[in-house]
Amino acid sequence: MKGPSIREAILSDGDFLASAIISAEKSGTERLGLAALCGLSEEILRPLLGRCWREEVDGCEFSISSF
Repeated sequence: MKGPSIREAILSDGDFLASAIISAEKSGTERLGLAALCGLSEEILRPLLGRCWREEVDGCEFSISSF
């Protein structure tokens, strides 16, 4: 059995990345800090993360090149 592989993220990884960010933000709770900070729901935040990645701004913590 092969171990996990590591590669740079690409735009088509967006759904996985959004889920990973949201899970990390929740840290085992139901509170989504990033959404609460911006006054948004998880349903609104998820597609906004995708919009950040499509902007392709390198060096931003929400740029696809950061993953």
